[in-house]
Amino acid sequence: MWSGQALSQFGAQITELAIPVLAVLILGATEFQLGLLNAAAVAAFLVVGLPAGAWIDRMRKRHVMIVADLVRALALAMLPLLWWLGVLEMWHLYAVALVLGIATVFFDVSYQSIVPSLVRPAQIAEANGKFESTHQIAGIAGPAIGGWLVGILMAPLAILATVATYIASLIALLFTRDNEVVAEKGSHDPILRSIGEGLRWVFGNRLLRRIVGTTAISNFFSTISFTLLPIFILRELGLSPRRWASSSPSERSAASPAPSPRPTSCAGSARRGRSRSARSDSPWRGCSCRRPPSYRRSPSLFWSCRAS
Repeated sequence: MWSGQALSQFGAQITELAIPVLAVLILGATEFQLGLLNAAAVAAFLVVGLPAGAWIDRMRKRHVMIVADLVRALALAMLPLLWWLGVLEMWHLYAVALVLGIATVFFDVSYQSIVPSLVRPAQIAEANGKFESTHQIAGIAGPAIGGWLVGILMAPLAILATVATYIASLIALLFTRDNEVVAEKGSHDPILRSIGEGLRWVFGNRLLRRIVGTTAISNFFSTISFTLLPIFILRELGLSPRRWASSSPSERSAASPAPSPRPTSCAGSARRGRSRSARSDSPWRGCSCRRPPSYRRSPSLFWSCRAS
């Protein structure tokens, strides 16, 4: 399970970069559309987050994770297929983001509570430490790998790498042994009562109540920043996905990536004299490339011409 989750963590980082690039550079998403895309991605955590915990207590967690990996792989595989057919639109991204969010909620809740059924009690802390260390390493190295893949394969094809990691995670889970015993039907309280007990326990604890409050405030404002970050970096500053990914996590989270060491006329014209029109706001305005190559057809030529 550890090896499978290590791969899927890296894959998730690739998609986290590739989908905004796909929306901004290929589909020309506006700020509002990118906001809807992010809203679809996180809506599942708000809508099904609480009942998911109660439902998963009634099911085998490893089986839930297998189904979630399968759903995520199939949903993501639709994006490169629709792009290849030439019919990809923003509403497809909304639908895929919503499905991914729902599957991720069920996967994450099971992932965080399955460890006691995999190892002995004395090994739980070590197992959780290994999972967390893998998650942190993926958060550092994953964006760099994702930027490299997006730069050479284009965003839709880079998503296939994430599909492969989810399939690898699914296979690893199939060969994982656990000793989880699911309680018999009828032994659980009704779902609404279980949710109420969980909420009372969390908000009745002074420390947990403060953690929930600070986390909610932090998530609210960081989501605003992360929503506009792809447009600011890719469209306003005119940086490539590889340059975006090469910035440190702190720079990306603060929405302040390092400026390009070679200020170009193309990117510079995008920063000056902006109009309200999306087309007149294009960073190609004033560029020496009269007919810029299509990012969809040749991403390498796209960025090399943009920097000329």
